[in-house]
Amino acid sequence: MEAQKRTRRVNRERSQRGEQAPRGARQIVIPMTRTQYDEMWADPRQVRAYVNGLRAEAPELFPAGMAEGYAFHAYDRESRKQQGIRLRQVRLKHQSAYWLRPSFVLSYMAGTVNEVEHALLLASYGVPMWLLTAVFGHNDMYWQRLVGL
Repeated sequence: MEAQKRTRRVNRERSQRGEQAPRGARQIVIPMTRTQYDEMWADPRQVRAYVNGLRAEAPELFPAGMAEGYAFHAYDRESRKQQGIRLRQVRLKHQSAYWLRPSFVLSYMAGTVNEVEHALLLASYGVPMWLLTAVFGHNDMYWQRLVGL
């Protein structure tokens, strides 16, 4: 007696995925050092002046609707991975919301640029992940994820 072969049903007529933006697409990365972050991030007037200056210099960093007006809406909770780092939410006039993230913080709050720059340089030359773990800490999967980002 043979076991019945199990197969998975496939719906070939399903519609395309929705118009939902990919994860992380709602973040605006602004060039900023940790010192600048510590000095101005809590003051909305200073952040607005900084963002407006950046918008004048590099409008491609920002969504098109930002020219119509925006307001600082909320803070994100403090990151468990990066102590003392909080993102700020910006809400545009047409109600879409974006998170402002300083450039010294990696995506997904995986680390800061200063912490991983040397390890990623070595990884680009083919240094194995176990060696990065031995020298810089964390674990092999941490470095694998960062190299794959």
